[in-house]
Amino acid sequence: MVAAQRMFKGLPEQSEDLFNQNAIWRSIIYSFFFLLLVIWIDEIFDIPHLLFGAKETLINWREALSETFLIALVGVFAVSRLSRSSLRKSSPRTVAVGNIWLPVAFTFILLSFLIWLNEIVDLPHLLFHGESTPVNWVEAASETVMILGVGMFSVSMLVKNTIERERAESRIRKERMFSNTLIQTSPVFFVAINPQGKTLMMNDEMLSVLGYTHDEVLEADYIDTFVPISEHELCRDGFRKLGDFNKTAHTESHVVNKDGRQQLIEWFSRPIFTEEGDLDFIFSVGTDITQRRNFEIGLKTYQEQLQELNMHTEQVRERERTRIARELHDELGQLLTVLKMDLAYVEKNLPQRSENVSQKITDMNTRVDSTLNTLKRIMTDLRPSLLDNLGLVAAIEWYAEDFQVHAGIKCKVSVKPDDLHVDPGTATTVFRIFQETLTNVARHAHANTVTVTLEKKEGELRLEVKDNGRGITPEKVSNSKSYGLMGIRERVKHRGGEVEISSTPCKGTTVLVTIPLVEGL
Repeated sequence: MVAAQRMFKGLPEQSEDLFNQNAIWRSIIYSFFFLLLVIWIDEIFDIPHLLFGAKETLINWREALSETFLIALVGVFAVSRLSRSSLRKSSPRTVAVGNIWLPVAFTFILLSFLIWLNEIVDLPHLLFHGESTPVNWVEAASETVMILGVGMFSVSMLVKNTIERERAESRIRKERMFSNTLIQTSPVFFVAINPQGKTLMMNDEMLSVLGYTHDEVLEADYIDTFVPISEHELCRDGFRKLGDFNKTAHTESHVVNKDGRQQLIEWFSRPIFTEEGDLDFIFSVGTDITQRRNFEIGLKTYQEQLQELNMHTEQVRERERTRIARELHDELGQLLTVLKMDLAYVEKNLPQRSENVSQKITDMNTRVDSTLNTLKRIMTDLRPSLLDNLGLVAAIEWYAEDFQVHAGIKCKVSVKPDDLHVDPGTATTVFRIFQETLTNVARHAHANTVTVTLEKKEGELRLEVKDNGRGITPEKVSNSKSYGLMGIRERVKHRGGEVEISSTPCKGTTVLVTIPLVEGL
């Protein structure tokens, strides 16, 4: 911690101590100037005569000059003493009491003594051989009162300024101690860099992670020492931009440990300027996000793999549906067709058939027809042959008509352009999304009209399904158990598209799917 405090002393300070020190100097200098002014006013206007009715005396310019000289001499002496005291290494309280108040008080007492000595000895007469003047006790007493009054005023101002100075220094010490403790005990990185790129301060957490000591990083070139070579120019450019704008910057960059390992850090940096507007230093707060970024990359990779697995499973399911539908058509469909033909043959060639036998054959034909229709419906549900033979548009138009018949909901389809063609994978994806959307309408919407728009525009395929039902709440749209909507999103995402679901209560729901098309289609 001691080493850390040494580093903090290297930071440029904006201290209040200088302001209070200047206030003390101003108080002393103003006091002596005020005293000079009072002495000259006393000499010119004869204050003892005005206030106490004493005998009027003529202006003695030599005496006024000698007193001015004495006051100036004592003032220089006092300032020199205070200057020496302020340079001594002692505690603030010792300086305030022992080296400021007492010298000032002693100075004014000495000045009073010199004024009396001047009045008694008659310094102008001794030094300049002027006319001897008798002792003016009233004038000496009035000047002594004025000197002591100004002295008391000066001491009171010094007391006030010293107290303010001590409070300011105490506040600064507490703030620095608090800041130091906060920065050094924080689990994040703190670093200060001057305009030349030298490291002014680095907290314990960052030093511990990087493997350096305070003495090793102090005044070290930050970019050359802690930044990978590949990021040098980027870092320098970031520092230049920070110096031009007085705002916080959010960046990510790597730092190099002492053993050569790199770690990714998320930085929040802000420039600190002097009172003159020049860049003083850059202060940055950083968080090690290496593990978080690795986790994000791993999670993203896992999600991509899961999505690929899901789409592979869907493709396998589509192929299996196609195979089963084909086998049902080729095997079971043919067998049922042959059975129907055999029944027709039996009915035609059976001699002397009874009414019961004829009725039985008719019932069997009816069952075979029903089975063929059921088989056709199952094959269509598994994989519409129209989708493979005639394309997406025909499949959607057929399914819309079938939906209208079975669900009793009017379905309008609009296709632009009429000769729209897409690749088989996109066609399968859009058709399954269309199926799932109409299924949701039939189950939940309570609608009586559905409008379907399929169009090719600006290299994208857009499918819009809009109903006039009761709508859907945002909670249900984002519900993790809405598997139908989740399936739609996954299919669209795999194709690199977007899906937008909007709804207005009692006015219906709109599902808009946008999928980029393969070039050339």
